[in-house]
Amino acid sequence: MYRISRNIEASLVKYIEEELEDAEWTNITVVKGFNNAITTSMTANSAIISIRVGPTDPKKIEVGSNNIVKNIQVLIDLFCSDDGQRLDLKDFLVDVLKEGCTYYLWEKELVGREYQYKTPTANGNINVISIKENPIDFDTDKSKLEVHDRYRHLITLEVTTGKVE
Repeated sequence: MYRISRNIEASLVKYIEEELEDAEWTNITVVKGFNNAITTSMTANSAIISIRVGPTDPKKIEVGSNNIVKNIQVLIDLFCSDDGQRLDLKDFLVDVLKEGCTYYLWEKELVGREYQYKTPTANGNINVISIKENPIDFDTDKSKLEVHDRYRHLITLEVTTGKVE
């Protein structure tokens, strides 16, 4: 079974894929992890959204207790084909993420020699505490940059499930 950070990543991938499909966005690939994004090829009018968990800020919930609630930083990297797509996609994501989403528990099981994922189980919500978004500008002529770096944007979320651990 995944722990909280991997459950959050997988839950956000699932949520964003569903929201993109509902809004009829096409040619958008959603992946877990920065490395998966930069190794995924981009074509004209395509985009890649990468979800990764950053630092976690565990907070004790009361004096004398070892119970904590985690505030978790989530980094969402956008790799777009042009500046208009970058602006539209980041605005869309901020709009759908600000309300939070379902938190799922993800489990895998050994089937033969390979692990397969079971159907995820809803287990509360991912609550968004804050959102920051910034374009990634390398201050270089875009034609001289790798295709993934030309029109990048970073959305940073602080989230919590509110679950006591």
